[in-house]
Amino acid sequence: MRASRVVILLTLVACGRDRTPDGERARTGPLPMDTVMAALQDYHAKRIGADSTAVIISRYIQRTGRVVNFEMDADLLAAMQRQAERRAP
Repeated sequence: MRASRVVILLTLVACGRDRTPDGERARTGPLPMDTVMAALQDYHAKRIGADSTAVIISRYIQRTGRVVNFEMDADLLAAMQRQAERRAP
């Protein structure tokens, strides 16, 4: 009886292991620009604030080295400025 429990436990552990290579696991999830666009939509719908949106945009710029080109209101521009000041050495 005890041996059958061990076999069942080992089977569950072996079947439940994630065998996805680390490089493959890193490719899952939304693309960075998708995340920025979702943050902007949430910001315009007033589900997140300007500071949170600025953090997401700043991280996108830092990670990709790309420039974003879209219109920002005064609150988001001020939040982007604060975020840039925090990151400045």
